[in-house]
Amino acid sequence: LPLAQQSLRKVRKRIPSVRLIVRGLRPRDHLQLDHELLDHRLLNEIFLLNPGKHRVSITRDGYPQRWHRFFLHDKDTKRIQFDARSGRGWKPFNAAHDHVGKAPAKKKSDSIFASPIFWSIVGVLVVGGIVTAVVLATRDEEEPFTGNAPPGRIEISRF
Repeated sequence: LPLAQQSLRKVRKRIPSVRLIVRGLRPRDHLQLDHELLDHRLLNEIFLLNPGKHRVSITRDGYPQRWHRFFLHDKDTKRIQFDARSGRGWKPFNAAHDHVGKAPAKKKSDSIFASPIFWSIVGVLVVGGIVTAVVLATRDEEEPFTGNAPPGRIEISRF
């Protein structure tokens, strides 16, 4: 048991942590850490997070207002402090560039050459043309008339 506790202490020292301090939050503001809603009572608490990219955001009256991204390395301990009243330290939300909860949508091209349907039709036409050319090139023409009667001679036989 002491060995396990010692190992746990070593692991905990490597886990990055962050303390969020946000002043000026309104009671109806939604505070999110990595797109997960946080209770306002958890502010000033220490959060253990995985190393990597993280995002803190505030949604006010149903509209995204402010956000901040940060990166945590192993053993990092960060204190992130913001004033929600003035927005100091926060980046304002821009609907054209920022999307809460999802990546920005890619701009679609208006060109027909960017359409997968166009290229599917071109592919079908090319394959059809190649198959037709191969069939016509390798076809042996048979004699149009077969049988034992020479042309111009018709006989009717009775039994």
